[in-house]
Amino acid sequence: MLEKTSEMLKAEAEVDELTQLGNRRTLDRELQRTVEAGRKFVLYLIDVDEFKHINDNYGHLDGDAVLREIGRRLGTLKNRTIMPYRYGGDEFAVMYFYSEQQETMGSTILHLFDAPVHRENYDIPISASVGSSVFTIDAESRDDLIAKADEALYAVKENGRKNYRSYQSLSK
Repeated sequence: MLEKTSEMLKAEAEVDELTQLGNRRTLDRELQRTVEAGRKFVLYLIDVDEFKHINDNYGHLDGDAVLREIGRRLGTLKNRTIMPYRYGGDEFAVMYFYSEQQETMGSTILHLFDAPVHRENYDIPISASVGSSVFTIDAESRDDLIAKADEALYAVKENGRKNYRSYQSLSK
């Protein structure tokens, strides 16, 4: 019984209840561990476009349904080389351990938002903005990696949303 309770508490501490993805705490731990190991990877930051509009027009229950569905869609990518997380609010993150295919994975993530979220009597259209940076190429620390992925993400948001940019592409 004590072992089962311990497992439940660990899951609650590491998994976002709404999306069933790893939570911010787990992401921060994995980012730090991977950076300390010097392992090359890509960090994608994902922001659901106009999420406030979804909550305002459809209600918070439908907003939660959208976040759950996004968690489900991102969860379909999860394997040994792709780890999705809920970063917080309407933001998500993905750690990807094959940076040679950075642009392809960015597009793959973006396309997860092509289909609307189906509700009983209507559909809720969704889209996302995605930015990325590569550890050891763009950044040498966890904080710098996050800042540069965030910079790429905001470049997308400033240029109409619903797109993907890598940090490397900002200098082109």
